[in-house]
Amino acid sequence: MYLFFDCDVAGKPKDWKAEADNVFNWPRLVKFAYLMYNEKGELTIDEHVVIKPNGFVLEDEEEQKTAMENGVPVKEVMQKFAEAIDQAKHVIVHNFGLDGKVVGAEMHRANMPNKLALSDWYSLMVESTHYCKLPGKYGRYKWPSQAELFRVIFKSKYENAGNAKEDVKATALCFFKLLQANALELD
Repeated sequence: MYLFFDCDVAGKPKDWKAEADNVFNWPRLVKFAYLMYNEKGELTIDEHVVIKPNGFVLEDEEEQKTAMENGVPVKEVMQKFAEAIDQAKHVIVHNFGLDGKVVGAEMHRANMPNKLALSDWYSLMVESTHYCKLPGKYGRYKWPSQAELFRVIFKSKYENAGNAKEDVKATALCFFKLLQANALELD
């Protein structure tokens, strides 16, 4: 089983190298999306939720109002996601350095073990760097953004980039295309 996820967050971390249990460092989860595919590549779980703010306020008043009215408590979302992690053989995210740490911090805030840290996770941003061959500093390749990776693989853009629901779909499409091209090695 392949589990993909993506986050929309409120803010940026103070220190990118901080551990996930440093909850004051990591921004709060605002929207969360995850997809589960079986070994045949068939979609089995498709979740995307707005998180109900608890202990923080969103900058946009209308977004805050919508999240308070329609949002789901983060603990409930993390419990359900932890169940999906238990089913997954591989957990894939575009940028584990941000999304993985934000989810880990939310699990910690919810007094849950960080199952994500113990899973077989892949940061597609890192894993696809050599495939994309985007010029970076000092003659090295740079990590591709989600939009850059998609553009390299599919020679087109995808709609609503920067939205967790669309970004997780793009991550899954890119992953399966890279797997098909033998550009990824999975354990």
